[in-house]
Amino acid sequence: MLMTLIKGEKIKHLEIILKVSERCNISCTYCYVFNMGNTLAADSHPTISLNNVIALRGFFERSTAENEIEVIQVDFHGGKPLMMKKDRFDQMCHILLQGDYGNSRIELALQTHGILVDEEWITLFEKYKVQASIPVDGLRHRNNRHRPDRTGESTYKGTINGLRLLQNA
Repeated sequence: MLMTLIKGEKIKHLEIILKVSERCNISCTYCYVFNMGNTLAADSHPTISLNNVIALRGFFERSTAENEIEVIQVDFHGGKPLMMKKDRFDQMCHILLQGDYGNSRIELALQTHGILVDEEWITLFEKYKVQASIPVDGLRHRNNRHRPDRTGESTYKGTINGLRLLQNA
């Protein structure tokens, strides 16, 4: 599938939310993918293919050649992006950042529940300047009500631990 933008447009900030993982290791009560009868994730590949990442890079290269784009921001989303293998994440970031985007700048970001954040992930975030964000659904009792793990147990401690690791990086 060939993606295009309107030629000749001046775009200050183009933000793409890129679903890179169809898997998640927690069970949010409000999740439309895993808890409300949607079977798309179960029927899909666990992670984005590198061919799709290469195709996206091509779209960015064409778009920056045809348009005046100041910043392209790619937000890795899922499921949970950190459910993909670290070497795949490394390859994906490398592919995106190796594009010829002229005067345009590319920025990478992701959202994670924080539970899987460790020093190796932080090293990858630093290597590619990935901005990570962690949503917390309020205080412990509210977070636990809406964001349990797959066995119904609390995810709050893991989320806060991941948040602290990112803050200290």
